[in-house]
Amino acid sequence: MWKRIIALVILCLTVSSLAAQGAPEQINAAITDLSTRVGRAVTLNNLDQWNWEQRMFGDTSLGCPAPDQAYAQVQTAGYVFAMVYKGTPYEYHVSADQKIVVLCQSNVAVPANATPAPANVTPLPSATPTIEQQYNNPLCPLPKPGEVPYMRTRLRTGITARATLGAANRLRDNAGITANQVGEIPGGAAFMVQAGPQCVDNILWWQVNYDGKIGWTAEGKDGAYYLEPMPTLALPARQPITAQNAALLRMLTSTQGNFMGDLAWATNGQTLAVLGAPGSDSIWLFAPELSQQPPNFFIQDGRLTDVDFMPTTPQIMFATTTGDVHLVSLSVDARVRETLVLHTHEKNVVTAIQPDGTHFAAGGENAATNVNVDKRFALLYWDLATVAQAAVIVGHTAPAIDLQFSPDGTKLASLDANGVLLLTTLATPDTPRIFNQVNYTAMAYSSNAQFVAAARVNGAIDLIDTTKGSVIATYTGHLGRVNAVSFSPDSTMLASVSDDGTLRLWSTQTDNQITVVEVSKTGVQDVGFSPLGGLIATASDDGTLSYFGVSQ
Repeated sequence: MWKRIIALVILCLTVSSLAAQGAPEQINAAITDLSTRVGRAVTLNNLDQWNWEQRMFGDTSLGCPAPDQAYAQVQTAGYVFAMVYKGTPYEYHVSADQKIVVLCQSNVAVPANATPAPANVTPLPSATPTIEQQYNNPLCPLPKPGEVPYMRTRLRTGITARATLGAANRLRDNAGITANQVGEIPGGAAFMVQAGPQCVDNILWWQVNYDGKIGWTAEGKDGAYYLEPMPTLALPARQPITAQNAALLRMLTSTQGNFMGDLAWATNGQTLAVLGAPGSDSIWLFAPELSQQPPNFFIQDGRLTDVDFMPTTPQIMFATTTGDVHLVSLSVDARVRETLVLHTHEKNVVTAIQPDGTHFAAGGENAATNVNVDKRFALLYWDLATVAQAAVIVGHTAPAIDLQFSPDGTKLASLDANGVLLLTTLATPDTPRIFNQVNYTAMAYSSNAQFVAAARVNGAIDLIDTTKGSVIATYTGHLGRVNAVSFSPDSTMLASVSDDGTLRLWSTQTDNQITVVEVSKTGVQDVGFSPLGGLIATASDDGTLSYFGVSQ
């Protein structure tokens, strides 16, 4: 029987300034009320200062009860917005559904000559900052007061990059603007990155080899990049990948950059998110069908650990090393609005979103819950509408490293750092099933909910029947640890990548290997079938993102 745990954690979620993070849409209700009080249409840009945090309130007063007023004694999710407008501070409390808006200051009244703000007050613009305004590169020292922060880097050693189109880039004998110039890199010219970065004069410098000449060159300044990753070639016309033609699979195009092995496809297959590596600390958003266009970036002030797309809305969820889960909305012009921040664990969070978009699961170290369980490695199952914990799942012996829901959303597969794989039926979350304890390293749920694929540390892959909880086939062939597996949209194939540098495709119908493709000499960390079935993406240890398919 369903044991619904409404153990609402008091979430005093301290968030950095809005200019750095973007604002939840609930701030519009506060801005509208403030506009009415001051008699003019206020926008975010008019405020002297502002910040916000998310809270769970004990009743519908939202922490600001009026004298002799009765309030419903129900837990109410909401936001606190602290604003300063023309030198006057205002503190607004707004419920998550925006039906309750409270100004928590008794001395602030509506002026007698105030005119109501227009009903169609312009929504807040995105608060996505420029890189030089808000974020310092964690690979570099903090800037001194008044100095411009170091820009985030899009490059890494060992890759091929190019100078941006336009003026030539100076090549110097050492890092720094006072070093001697020894040559130039023409706009658009390619080079090999050999060493770096060095942080000098508030600029990131890379040692490069351009046409046999070695020197140091600047990546950019004041938010303008002089160097960039090489763009990919345009994807050719291709066929859907099937078990019948998969033997013809080949690499179609690739690009290199400062990202690491964690991929997520949007449900429509049009966008691919890749987590940035240290120094980038961004989500790289690629449009594979427009592969020659540069990626968009969502920059986060902190290390990222996981990324997922919401299945029903244009939003992404990402998690951090500091234990936070963020939900942000992406507009068509790639502007960002943050709508949710939760501190779910002490550190190193991984997440999964339920297929209908109503709930998500989070794993990590030391769960933030008031439920009387062993919190060290507990998973939290959250209701997004109420921002409530719907269940707490225990059974892991180490922090979770991967979570995936079944396609119908009734089960949750979870894998921890000790290789323990659990299958939890969400209707009875107190009794998760342990599949096997054989040091699994990666897992994936099939789109038909029939299988879970689980890779062993020795390179073998078990195909597990989710109904019986038993291994029905084992695939062998990889010569190293398998780091990721992914089912095709029709579940007839399984893709796997490994430290041996290969991508392999397996038939789940015949349990045979279909093909093996050499991808990288340094190992491959992640793989993902496009939801449309025509592409496979891989992310390698050397910072290479590759697309595979079957050409027409």
